[in-house]
Amino acid sequence: MNTPAPDTVQDAYGLKGEYQLVKSNTSAMLAQLDRAYQKKEPIAVTLWSPHCAYDRYDLTRLADPEQTWDANNQIRTLPHKGFPEKHSELNGWLKNWHMTPDELMSLEQAIQKAGRGKEDEGVQKWIDAHPGIVDEMAPVK
Repeated sequence: MNTPAPDTVQDAYGLKGEYQLVKSNTSAMLAQLDRAYQKKEPIAVTLWSPHCAYDRYDLTRLADPEQTWDANNQIRTLPHKGFPEKHSELNGWLKNWHMTPDELMSLEQAIQKAGRGKEDEGVQKWIDAHPGIVDEMAPVK
């Protein structure tokens, strides 16, 4: 995903100088979001969609009429050369794979909630809460 620099967004909307821009990594951004959210303080963060934070918090997506975040971003599968021939059934599943942004965000949140080293448990819990989704994505013949 190719996201613009946050200062590009500030420039596009004339927000330079009005707001403090703090550049950091994703973990630091999410920690700051959590602190502000718990204190009910206003904060703007640069999240892409889908992102698990949308499932965890009641956030408002701001309009972007200037399309500074590139409305054409997509999540795609990209196999290595020879993968489609070597793993034709799995390749077929991946070609037909589809999740809504809400499904993907809730899956990411389940994985995050499970914690490091317990990601598989988070996935299983999510699958249990979404019966039939695995059969839909990867039908057994």
